[in-house]
Amino acid sequence: MSKSDKKFFPMFEVLLFPTLKCNLNCDYCYVYEWRKQRELRRRGKEMSLETAKKAIDLLYANRGGNKKLSIWLFGGEPTVHSRFKEFVEGVLKYAEGQYGDVNWSIGMTTNGVRMSNEKFAKFVAERFGTLTISLDGVREHHDKHRKFPSGEGSWKYVVKAIKNLATLMRKGEAKTNFVQIHITYSPDTVRYFKDDVVFVDKLTDGINSDIATEFVYEADWKDEHYRMLEKQLELTLEYALDVLYNEDRVLRWNLLMRVAQILFGMPPPNNQRCGLGQGVVAVAPDGYIYQCQRAVQKLPPIGHVDEGFYERRYQLWETFDRIKIKDRLNCWRCPFHLICAAGCILVNWEVNKDFYTPPRSLCKISKIVAKVLPSYYMCAKASAKEEIVVEYLRKNRLRTGKPLCP
Repeated sequence: MSKSDKKFFPMFEVLLFPTLKCNLNCDYCYVYEWRKQRELRRRGKEMSLETAKKAIDLLYANRGGNKKLSIWLFGGEPTVHSRFKEFVEGVLKYAEGQYGDVNWSIGMTTNGVRMSNEKFAKFVAERFGTLTISLDGVREHHDKHRKFPSGEGSWKYVVKAIKNLATLMRKGEAKTNFVQIHITYSPDTVRYFKDDVVFVDKLTDGINSDIATEFVYEADWKDEHYRMLEKQLELTLEYALDVLYNEDRVLRWNLLMRVAQILFGMPPPNNQRCGLGQGVVAVAPDGYIYQCQRAVQKLPPIGHVDEGFYERRYQLWETFDRIKIKDRLNCWRCPFHLICAAGCILVNWEVNKDFYTPPRSLCKISKIVAKVLPSYYMCAKASAKEEIVVEYLRKNRLRTGKPLCP
């Protein structure tokens, strides 16, 4: 029951879950965190094309004045939908045919395994404008956590997938124009940080891409892990400066660029990480609507594609007050709050059963980032390389992060 008198940000994107099934068995995946959800990895419900069409209808009806709308596939692993190709073609045909007065884009978060097949990679590259692919850097890191149910590591398949995609992009045979490589760090893998970033930087050379490094804040971080992370960030910074000095280019690393944006006076236009069901919503295979991808089947839904939004959607936003976060942890006094944005609301809830209290690990890691990475700014200015960084930031400033497969 949509409320016309409620003031909500217009929607610009819907996250579709074609399936909750997955072909991998990653042990830190938040989608399968709860025991009752793990069975979904093998036998989850699949979204019908009719449900997807209703989600597109919902997005269009709530777009406000937006002329650019986005459909993003998440999961589970979207590509294991039993009719994946038919599903994607149907979604594109319906959106563009039914609502031709707006510009549509489609993207996907994927583990990349099926794209190791060249024909399948070509199908994806010809239809998706943006892709987020989960590759945890070097083989030793990636295969520690990102395994098949059999225990086999998935690294060689994902690397092959990225190479397939890069070849198509370099030849101009892909609709895909941007690829984000997502690397996830838990306490036992931070020692690979610099090697991971260097490997991915070289793997994606020559294509429009960046590297997104994220952390499993829910894990048990200890002082030795924080010390290792600080050392690894220092080594990675050295590599970033070497690239800047000797190759006249910016290391396309989201964490470094976020700090650079702040220090060069170009902070992200919206430092609040979450709209809590505004702007973007997630739709599960059964048609229920959630605030975001982390909330799917964990929190009560905020609507259904057959019914519209429930009153809960409006109650959540009205009771959620960003100031409460700042008051409770004095975030507004912290010089690092622009880096962390007070954390993901759902991670806060999963760790502390409270939307407003970020994990201790988030604060510690943000302070380490703020201690190490600002040197990039000072060195860029001192070496007369400032304009290279500023130009990169100008071109990429408004690029929005996409939902990540951990």
